[in-house]
This record gives sequence, structure tokens and C-alpha cells, in this order.
Amino acid sequence: MKYLRPLGLVLTVLMLPIVAAYAVDRLFLAPDCPACHSEATRALPLFDGTQ
Repeated sequence: MKYLRPLGLVLTVLMLPIVAAYAVDRLFLAPDCPACHSEATRALPLFDGTQ
């Protein structure tokens, strides 16, 4: 049982950047309309298919 607490702390630390990125995306980057957001996501250089 002693290993569960450190394991939980490690998982929390590992999940923090993912949760923070999702929160920033939803709160600041995504516009009000989902269709606009999907178009904006496709326009990102990472998803344009050139790489």
C-alpha cells in the first residue's frame, strides 16, 4: 500500500501537462463554434500534410 501514494503522485505529475494543454485549448484557443475550431485545427502546420 505504501507504493500507491507515490504512484498516484507520479501519475498526477505526468497528467498535468496534458490537462493544462487541454484547458488552454478549450478556454482560450477554441472559438465558440466547433466547426470553426476544426477548420482552425486543420490549418495548423502540424496537420497540413506537408511534413
